[in-house]
Amino acid sequence: MIVLFLTGCVDAVSPPDETLFTMQDTAVTSPATDPALAIDPLVVDFGEVSGTAAAHFTLSNTGGSDLILGDTTQDGSANFTLEVDPSGSVISPGASAVVPVSYTPTGISGDKGMVTFSSNDPIAPTATITLQGNIEEAVSYPETWSYTLDEVQSYVFDPYCTTCHNPDWEPDVADRVKTIPSLEAGDAYDSLVGQETLHGGGALLVEPGEPTQSVLMQKLGPTPPMGSTMPPFGNGLDVLLLDLVEGWIRDGAPP
Repeated sequence: MIVLFLTGCVDAVSPPDETLFTMQDTAVTSPATDPALAIDPLVVDFGEVSGTAAAHFTLSNTGGSDLILGDTTQDGSANFTLEVDPSGSVISPGASAVVPVSYTPTGISGDKGMVTFSSNDPIAPTATITLQGNIEEAVSYPETWSYTLDEVQSYVFDPYCTTCHNPDWEPDVADRVKTIPSLEAGDAYDSLVGQETLHGGGALLVEPGEPTQSVLMQKLGPTPPMGSTMPPFGNGLDVLLLDLVEGWIRDGAPP
């Protein structure tokens, strides 16, 4: 069973508040009767980042009884943010919890941090991961936009969206597949343009010529009609990038 932590609403398995869990069956990987915490990866390397970047790591219970997470302690650079605090969560045998983390560098010297998890794992009651990253040279935007999909892909989807919105990260639950479409190059147009959202009401993710009616623009804004603003980290998109997306849709959202 895989458990995804996403902000928004609450589902089962004793999660923290404001957490959405979606589940998938997997086999228990250890015959032991005790709980056992495994973390993958042990080092989250953001590389060089301009603005804010997102990543995630996985907490798994490879033992044979419920894993109860205690306090989560973060040390080092404050430029790393756990988007969900898993403290107090219960992970069933064979289940995993995906924890999103973001990084917003502020200086040229690089950043390093550590996150330590306590649990009722009798062999290793604490486990630590390392977070690291560096600032990238500031991105320069064109003086004027051409309002093309290529620009939207390069300046918005690739740096801000595809960490989560990609085929490998989509929850394997039929009624959520279209709520998290792939925005990778080659996928974004077919995923968005003319596609209805499964939130209901017949609204289109991108309605050509109608940016204010398009769910994509609504989700990028400060008060979306469903869920939370995207991307779910930092302070939202720069106004220049919002103008780019709006202009692309206004011009008919060409491929």
